[in-house]
Amino acid sequence: MTDNLIKSSIKAFKDKKKPIFTDPKNKNVEVYKGSNFICPNLKEFYEFFEYQKLQFNNNSILKLLKKTNTDAFIVTKGSKGITVLLRNNKKIEIPQEDVNVYDVTGAGDTFISIFSYMLSKNIDLVNSLKIASLACIKVVQKKHTAVLSFTEFQKIIEEFCENKYLDIDLKIILWKLVKLKIGVTNGCFDVLHSGHLHLLSDAKKKCDKLIVLLNSDSSIRKIKGKNRPMIKLGKRISLLKMIKGVDGVEVFEEKTPEKIITKILPDILFKGSDYKAKELAGYKTIKDSGGTVKIIKKLKNFSSTQLIGQR
Repeated sequence: MTDNLIKSSIKAFKDKKKPIFTDPKNKNVEVYKGSNFICPNLKEFYEFFEYQKLQFNNNSILKLLKKTNTDAFIVTKGSKGITVLLRNNKKIEIPQEDVNVYDVTGAGDTFISIFSYMLSKNIDLVNSLKIASLACIKVVQKKHTAVLSFTEFQKIIEEFCENKYLDIDLKIILWKLVKLKIGVTNGCFDVLHSGHLHLLSDAKKKCDKLIVLLNSDSSIRKIKGKNRPMIKLGKRISLLKMIKGVDGVEVFEEKTPEKIITKILPDILFKGSDYKAKELAGYKTIKDSGGTVKIIKKLKNFSSTQLIGQR
């Protein structure tokens, strides 16, 4: 691709207000002026400074960022990770796990395509880069020129979302991107018992990811009176997260989870058989969005209210 073609392509995309990601092969970085992100490998990055006859230092980096009017240089460094150099003089280091590399062919294309795709789906910069890096790890372990299959990408996202510190809202966005079936159920879960475990276990068999929508303490008081809950919110969250098959917990303050169901738009809404499907909060929202409602037969003689009353 000639310099003029690169420049005219960048202008065309900018005119249409489209984000621009460049994988530079020209030593003259000014050819890529106007790109939102310029993504060289370490060798290509050093060549920018050699071509401009600049010493490699922080002032020169800022000078090139200004010359190119780019948001950031995204410098890939193989097993040493990724360095992000931003126009505000901020630097972000993203480490990469050490892996056995079979063939690096196609890694650059995989990186920039996954990175740009994730940003286009409103995933933040750092997490977009981390996911793109994981995709590259998968590709470099393959023979010759290789592509990332959708199943492999799905697995990458699943493993990435196992990070307990990752925000549940971000996990939901990522799960939806890779078409994992999301199910939700809701309740107070005040004094966990066999009936709860039965519901959660059965629900998990019917979806890929199960989210529990949990009444806050104030929400429970509105429904069950001032003496409830018996177990405070923090402990209820901790106990639910210990249960195998629970992939996330979201808390709601209202009497019903209607609002939070509308926000998540899960594929399936689960509830115990002491409720009728059409009476459930969120029923219409789920049906209108193409989802399903599944009633799970509950265990007899198990409810928090009954167990508390027997104390």
